[in-house]
Amino acid sequence: MKKLYFWDMVKKLETFSWLIFILGAIFRVLGFPLSNFMIVISLSVLACLYFVGTYFLYAKPKSETTSAQASNSETFGIIGTGLGLAATIVGLLFSIQIWPQTGSTLAGAMVILALSIGFLYTKKNSITRFEIPRLIRTSIIVGVLGLVFYFIPQNSLIDVYYRQHPAYKEALKAYLEDSSNEEKRAKLDEEFERAFPEAAKRQEESSK
Repeated sequence: MKKLYFWDMVKKLETFSWLIFILGAIFRVLGFPLSNFMIVISLSVLACLYFVGTYFLYAKPKSETTSAQASNSETFGIIGTGLGLAATIVGLLFSIQIWPQTGSTLAGAMVILALSIGFLYTKKNSITRFEIPRLIRTSIIVGVLGLVFYFIPQNSLIDVYYRQHPAYKEALKAYLEDSSNEEKRAKLDEEFERAFPEAAKRQEESSK
């Protein structure tokens, strides 16, 4: 009973994390504070849940299963889907936060996820101890999000995020085009201090 209760709580954590992510994404577009924190925390939690616990998150209660055990191929398919979900969510986090290596991270993750979805689709009507249709739905949702953010130009996200700070916006675009340029890095830091003085001050204090 304790084990079942634990995974019920984990499932609720999964739903709660998705809600926090949606709110964080909306707040990010609107420029509200704490939106970055909400996005990073929620997606990090989801990535960890899927990486470690997909096998248990999508297992059916024993009362709904037959005595037949899942085959090795089905087990590996579930675990592989979890890896694909986790990697795609990490890629989403990189893309939303405009971190480097976004394209390669998302592309590789979505290949794994697509292969896993294809395998699970062949098993969707099988009698197993996993909720395969629900896992397929989750995988498709994450995959669609990955595709959307893969094809959104980075500069478009910058235009949305920093529309109220045009000087910082242009400095960030210039820096991302040539991140090894020290002059552009210095210019970016200068515009960051002008656009976000309180954040710059906290950053300076934390580095001491």
